[in-house]
Amino acid sequence: MPKNYPDDYKLNKVWEICGTPFQYFFTDGGKDFRSKHLKAIGKKLGFQCELRDRPPEGGIVERIFKTINTQVLKDLPGYTGANVQERPKNAEKEACLTIQDIDKILASFFCDIYNHEPYPKDPRDTRFERWFKGMGGKLPEPLDERELDICLMKEAQRVVQAHGSIQFENLIYRGESLNAYKGEFVTLRYDPDHILTLYIYSCETNDNLEDFLGYAHAVNMDTHDLSVEELKALNKERSQARKEHFNYDALLALGKRKELVEERKEDKKEKRRSEQKRLRSASKKTSNVVELKKSRANVSSKKDDKLELLPERVSREELEPQKTELQPELSVQVDTQEQERHKLLVPNRKQHLKKIW
Repeated sequence: MPKNYPDDYKLNKVWEICGTPFQYFFTDGGKDFRSKHLKAIGKKLGFQCELRDRPPEGGIVERIFKTINTQVLKDLPGYTGANVQERPKNAEKEACLTIQDIDKILASFFCDIYNHEPYPKDPRDTRFERWFKGMGGKLPEPLDERELDICLMKEAQRVVQAHGSIQFENLIYRGESLNAYKGEFVTLRYDPDHILTLYIYSCETNDNLEDFLGYAHAVNMDTHDLSVEELKALNKERSQARKEHFNYDALLALGKRKELVEERKEDKKEKRRSEQKRLRSASKKTSNVVELKKSRANVSSKKDDKLELLPERVSREELEPQKTELQPELSVQVDTQEQERHKLLVPNRKQHLKKIW
């Protein structure tokens, strides 16, 4: 789009470069540039997205960042450098510029300097003149800004539910034109700064372009205006409050259950005690144990059985046997036995000699 900067930018030359990419749109392999959304935009606007395959192929993309760093940002206060080793010591203390100041500086650099410098491969033409010749010597027709905004909006897909309603980011949207598309997938386009209104399109199939189906507005949110970030923050707070409330209710329910269990245990113990007491009292009334004991006592007292008398107590001395005088005979027998045991056996020859002697 043509850029119309306000007067406080104090530009010497206007920004006349505009239009869609002529044929190719070169980017690196970032996630945003590999998305289906960007490919759909290129298909609608008539250009082809091309990703660099290897780092050496990124010069056409990365060279402009080096130019901005070396020719614009390097001499500004607060510049941190390309890496930690090149960072000035007092970068944070010297920082004083705002985002709007940086925008003014970059706009002045591109409009007044960069676009009108000689083109490196052909110094006879400036960069602007080189681009103008490539466009056939005429400026391109600017696109409709509203259509371009819708084209660049973020996308999502949802199923149309009953009564033409759609659920998105924990909100219910409804559109009268969606009643005929119940159960079908549709494409949602939305402005991140104004999330309460959705642009509904039919899903693209093959080479058929999407058809605009209508608008869908958030239910009961007509007087509000929220961005996506604000809505996500509200959803997070609501979820946290719901968790806290759930935890509190769970604790209350747990306490009630414990009280109920303890109460029922006490009731059971009380019932058991009362039942045992009733059984004791009933058994005392119907029991014949006492009467049986009394009858046995009477019967035993009436008997005249003779009691067996135990013998008188005998002392230990009386129980010992009387000693007899057999000791001398025993001693004689012992001596004879000793003599026979110690008697020497003498041969016959020695006995004969003994007799002669």
